[in-house]
This record gives sequence, C-alpha cells and structure tokens, in this order.
Amino acid sequence: MKRIKAALEPELVLSTANALVAKGDSLELLRKLPAHSVSLILTDPPYHATKKRNIYGDTAFTEDQHYLDWMAEYAVEWRRILRLNGSLFCCCDSSMSARLDVLFAKNFNVLSHIVWTKPNDPGFDGWKGKMKKEALRQWYAHSERILFVGRRSNDVERFYAAADVFLLPTLYEPFGLVILEALASGLPSIVSASAGACELLQDGVQVMLLRNPSDGDEAQAALRFLMSRPEFAAALSANGRLAAEALQWQAVADRIISASTLPARPNRQMHTTDREAIYSPPG
Repeated sequence: MKRIKAALEPELVLSTANALVAKGDSLELLRKLPAHSVSLILTDPPYHATKKRNIYGDTAFTEDQHYLDWMAEYAVEWRRILRLNGSLFCCCDSSMSARLDVLFAKNFNVLSHIVWTKPNDPGFDGWKGKMKKEALRQWYAHSERILFVGRRSNDVERFYAAADVFLLPTLYEPFGLVILEALASGLPSIVSASAGACELLQDGVQVMLLRNPSDGDEAQAALRFLMSRPEFAAALSANGRLAAEALQWQAVADRIISASTLPARPNRQMHTTDREAIYSPPG
C-alpha cells in the first residue's frame, strides 16, 4: 500500500489506512503502479455492445476492434501489476465475452465465466417485463458476464518456490497432479483425504490429510500445527519429495502395463459368430 500511495501521490483525492482514491485517466494511473503490487482487480469497463448513451463510455468506439484494442492496453497493465497469485474479475456484455476471453488468454489464465442478470424497476430497459417465461429469449439477451482470470505463467515452479505450505482442501479430485507437483517441489503439503493421489500417500509421513475438507477449523489447525513444527515440516517435505520421485511417468506407465498384461493362453483360436469374438478352449 505504501508503494502504491507513493506512486499515485499527486492524483490522490482520498487516503486512509485501508483505501486510496485517485482521480485521473485510469490507464495512465495504472501505468504508475508498481509491478506485482496488486492481489485483486475488480473492473467494470464500458460494455461497448449496448450502445446506450445513458451508460458512460459505451458509445466511444465506432468499431468492435477499436474497443478490443483499448481493452488490450488495460490487459497488459493489469498483468504487470498483478501478483503471481493475483486474480482479475472483469464485467462485460455477453456478446463481447468470447472475444474478450480470447484477448485475455494472451496474458492470463481464464478460469471461469459468471453469468448473471439484475432485474430493475420497470422503465429502465424493461428488465422485469423480460423475466416472464414467455420472454426468456429476450431476457437472456440482457444477461451479463464476469470473466474470472488469473495471472498466466509458463513457469509454474516459481509459484511453488514462493510458497511455504501447499494446502488443497478439495471436495473431489480423481487424482490431483498438482499434489505431485507440490511434493516434487519439496513443499510440506496438507491435502484432502478425498483426493485420489492420497491413496498412495501416508498421513503424517508424506502429507497431512484432511478428513473433512469442508471444515475450515480442521484446515486451520493443520496449518498451525505444521507451521509451528519446522522439523516435522522438513520431514514431510523430504518424504513427499521421495514419494513424488517414485511416481514419475515412466514408473506409472510400467505399473499400468504390469497390471493390464494377462498371460497368453496356448492353442487359442478365434471364431466369429453374430459379430461376437469367441475364444475356443485350449485342446
């Protein structure tokens, strides 16, 4: 916060211990912010698609590409100022969401789309009238989107290197390669027992298992226990690394081949009847 305040000092109109308000061109203000200084960005730019004069900035662009080029300038700055684990929520019109999705994918990891609508009083776009069943087709045309994206990185190992603990309270995970990634990075890990990978890991030896991933108190207690016992955390880290090394792709492939290979049956002949393959008994 101190670095951001120093960067925006001349344009600040309000400054408190927890908030800063600056006045000026938003793009120019963004360019003044320090790199990797923001954890969360919530933005509601002009939608461009509605073309309504009562919405500020919505008629500023004569062509769609002009609007997209303008948003691309912001995307570059948003990525620059976001921390490695930062997130961005951007409101947009449903008719532009796909094109913005492609645009953001150049700089971010697009995580999800949130579709929503807000019924207003009659007279303001007539939203309430469009909520009747017979008008659903019109109503959905007035739904809006929020794009949820995270900072894109091709060197995910930097995230693990910057972490002290790996916590995954997942409700369901068929396996969870992210668990092996964390273990291979030497991170002491707290993982939901419902994750498939935990069938190959021992509680208290390679990982700490959460019996109820929905229980925040259990996760909090596990974190406190781990952080207060550095020797135990170091043992988890070392054992977890060894477990991950034993589960490299070649080892996994060898186990699958071993489990799926059946002994050959001698003198086996195949006859085809009614499109079914039948094996005659030996001899």
